[in-house]
Amino acid sequence: MKIKWWVWAAVAAIVLVIVGIVGRFTFLGYYWTSIGDQSIGVETVAGNVTRVLPPGIHSNGKLWADLHEIDISQLAWCSVDPEVLTKDSQRLGFVVCGTVQRPGLSDLVGPESGKTTYYQYNGGQYWVGYKTYFLRNSVLAGKYHTETNPNNSNEQLYVIDEAGLMQQLAQQAMKSCVGDRTFEEAVVGSNRDSLRACIDESVSTLAANYGGLKVENVVVPNILIGKEVAAKLDAITQAKFDTQLELQKKEQALAEGERLLAVEQASIRVKQGSIQETAEQEAITLGLQAKAEKARKELIDAEKSNELLKAQLQIEISQTNLEASKIEVQSKHMWEITLAEIMKQNPTYAQYLMLQLATAAWDETDKIVVPIGSDPYTIINPWGNVTPIIGPE
Repeated sequence: MKIKWWVWAAVAAIVLVIVGIVGRFTFLGYYWTSIGDQSIGVETVAGNVTRVLPPGIHSNGKLWADLHEIDISQLAWCSVDPEVLTKDSQRLGFVVCGTVQRPGLSDLVGPESGKTTYYQYNGGQYWVGYKTYFLRNSVLAGKYHTETNPNNSNEQLYVIDEAGLMQQLAQQAMKSCVGDRTFEEAVVGSNRDSLRACIDESVSTLAANYGGLKVENVVVPNILIGKEVAAKLDAITQAKFDTQLELQKKEQALAEGERLLAVEQASIRVKQGSIQETAEQEAITLGLQAKAEKARKELIDAEKSNELLKAQLQIEISQTNLEASKIEVQSKHMWEITLAEIMKQNPTYAQYLMLQLATAAWDETDKIVVPIGSDPYTIINPWGNVTPIIGPE
């Protein structure tokens, strides 16, 4: 039985549709193509980038439309350069490792559009020039593995199985950064951190020129040193150790001196405190003694004042008693006092009274014995030539 031509045409059309659906022929577009969570899709039409799509299922039936899945996860890489010359012509080997990441949807450039990514920028120039680095991880990050050094079980050797772009860029950065440093500046102590920072900055700048690649987590895990270089490094390390030891001894001596000084100062302060406390106690004691002495003086003064007051009162009492006695005597002997005052003022009258007394005495006298040689008249008239006046004239 002869099959009609239109049957063949229908079968061919179905086959073409099926092939187009599975994406075998890009000139028919792409259908239900899946983009993973750690990827983005770069859509091209006739080789030109038209869209950058997020993870998910995407389709486009335009002729010559195609969708490429781009891994945007961080890819680990390592680079080994067995011989790098330092500024002072020392040969060193370096291992540098890090991660590299292709630009994603959040990496926007091109202010003229506001939504253009690195893959579309400048008419897809980045895509055209660096397409192979976007599609193949090994071409970008290379491949490597580690193994234990047979001569040193504590050391890991990094073996490059397939060199990629990052190995080349890292070697270029190593030669640039190490070549600007002396041996000591490159490998001794904290200088390694400075060298690592230089390599990080250099390799990041170089990678950004390849379609906006981002480099992170750069480390220098190993430095390959020959025997002669190792001996020099040991000498430098020993010298630094000796210097550090001397500095530590100096610091220890200074610290010990400061400690002894602090102890001495503390002892002096204790002594001074004791002296000051003694002085304060003595001052307090002297103050109390002074107050006690003042109190005693005030008491003595008060007692003296009391005694003086008593004496004054006694004197006043005595004077009062004397005046009272005078008054009493005067009252008792008023006549005698009056008579004495009269006789004092009138001597003649006093003689008269005396003569009366003498006369009365002679009247009662029987006889008088006169000493031999005496004038009897002087006895009879003791007033001499004074003739007393008897009675009024």
